[in-house]
Amino acid sequence: MSDKVKDLTKIRKKDKRRTVFKVIGLLVLVILLIAGILFTKPYWTPALDTVSLRINRIIHSSEEDGEFATKNFPVEISSDIDYQVARMDNYFALLSDTHLYLYNLDGELSDDRKYSYKNPVLKEADKKTLIYESGGTRFRVDNKYKMLYEKQVDNNIIFARISNEGYVAVVTNSDAHICTLTVYNSEGKQIYSRESTDRIIEVCFNQDSTGCSLVSVNAESGEIVSQAHTFDFNSVEEKWVSTKLATLCLSAYFTQENGIFIFGDEMCAYYDSSGVRLGGYAYKNDLIDGTFVDGKVAMIFKNEEIRKTSLVLINGSDATPMEIEIDKELKYIYADENQVYMLTGSSIETYSYNGKLLKQIPISDTYYKFVRIGDYMFLLGYDKIDRVMFRG
Repeated sequence: MSDKVKDLTKIRKKDKRRTVFKVIGLLVLVILLIAGILFTKPYWTPALDTVSLRINRIIHSSEEDGEFATKNFPVEISSDIDYQVARMDNYFALLSDTHLYLYNLDGELSDDRKYSYKNPVLKEADKKTLIYESGGTRFRVDNKYKMLYEKQVDNNIIFARISNEGYVAVVTNSDAHICTLTVYNSEGKQIYSRESTDRIIEVCFNQDSTGCSLVSVNAESGEIVSQAHTFDFNSVEEKWVSTKLATLCLSAYFTQENGIFIFGDEMCAYYDSSGVRLGGYAYKNDLIDGTFVDGKVAMIFKNEEIRKTSLVLINGSDATPMEIEIDKELKYIYADENQVYMLTGSSIETYSYNGKLLKQIPISDTYYKFVRIGDYMFLLGYDKIDRVMFRG
């Protein structure tokens, strides 16, 4: 009888070991499965996002142009917060003074990331955002999944820019010179640094982020002049320097021909790939806002004395500027390769680059800007964000 008990005890111990091994094996399998999902996330999530966008379009296909969303909108914002909004792929990012909030197209909060920058500035490029501390020493790059990296520099940041490939150019004060330009690749590794004896006021990347153009500003004979200096990151030598432009540069862009377009406060101009000026436009009235895309320019102006507002379109470096009088308050302008979108005090309007009015949707509330994502306009008010359907 005792031998049978001993045998039964041995069998039970073996069964327990088998059970333990099975549980351990199952746990290892689950861990490997989770690790595999996390490791391959960057590869399968874009396809999932594409499917999500298509589903969203199907769900909202019955919405008419000009229809305001009611579910989850408006996104309410405290009136004492100076917020900033940027596109982050198929989400919109809202930056407060302490948090970076990420919302999907339906206004649902997707992520909430805390930070602690003084004087934060939000910039966007394709599927990433850059937050830098103006007058401070820190900056970070995020995508819709996470913060990719954060850096701290030695001197105070004057401004920073991000390219579509995720490269970041940071202009800081310098102990030995006027300022320093430092460039980081998409992984946050420093790849270039350049001291400047001139005040750098703007930086723009070339088409593939292998180089950039910085715009310096100086005073000559009582006149402010801007000048572009273009170079590749694998060389210390400048490729070319543009002729000087009698304006204060507000922004600059590379053209598809590897030239430069400079937006100034009093005029704008195209330059070819050797720095020779091709054409430009001297403003007749006060600039409100302007944008540049694929060689095309759209600007809005006002003249307080005669109460005149106008839209100016330039369809390429060799085109004659077209001026269209608009009998409305003009606030903000955005453009893509096909058309121009304009926010007025009472409507959103689109124009072709030939100056034809394509669409007009009335609005009744007060907004100062919009962010366009897909078929939606996200309208930015002083204490809220609304969403309106705007196809085409």
